[in-house]
Amino acid sequence: MDADGADAVILSRGIGSPLLTELAKPVFHPVVLVNLDWPSGEVWAHSNRGTITWDGYDWLGVGDFASFSVPEDAAGLVPGQGSITIIGTLSDVLDANDENVKNRRCAIYCGAVTTAGGNTLVGTPFSAFSGYMDGTLFRLDVDASGKQVYALQLSLGSGPGARLGASVTHSFEDQQSDYPTDTAGRHTQFAVPGLRSLTWPE
Repeated sequence: MDADGADAVILSRGIGSPLLTELAKPVFHPVVLVNLDWPSGEVWAHSNRGTITWDGYDWLGVGDFASFSVPEDAAGLVPGQGSITIIGTLSDVLDANDENVKNRRCAIYCGAVTTAGGNTLVGTPFSAFSGYMDGTLFRLDVDASGKQVYALQLSLGSGPGARLGASVTHSFEDQQSDYPTDTAGRHTQFAVPGLRSLTWPE
């Protein structure tokens, strides 16, 4: 009950009780787990050190060699954008940049571990992002000590890839073929004469 006598609502985002309790503490140790459908082999990695065994996979720690920016929650037509930056040797970064990752699946999970930089999970990580990889960019960066490092920036988009099912038009007939009982668009099927024969470019 809250102060007004009403039942309190907890916005848990599907987080299990052990992890939710851990996250409510004044100090906790976070971890980010990333699964990438990389062309040369699927990747399971986490932001700390060592190996985390979870969900049937061994997630390898990348420590300071990667940083993660998860797309923000937002309402609107434009998908959220995020990125992953990976630091490596020049040859590894260039090889990875040569692979075509466009529209391949990406998932990010957040959780907590028992010690700073550790690999023992507290509870079960929750899904923080599910989307696609939008492309890669080779970068020359400078680390905290001022040393030049080679980096690969991987851009992320939320939802399905914009080019996976794009089409110029979506007609009432298209809607009926997928959802026979849906009457959405029935009054617009003749709104633009000749739309079905639209060609581009002219």
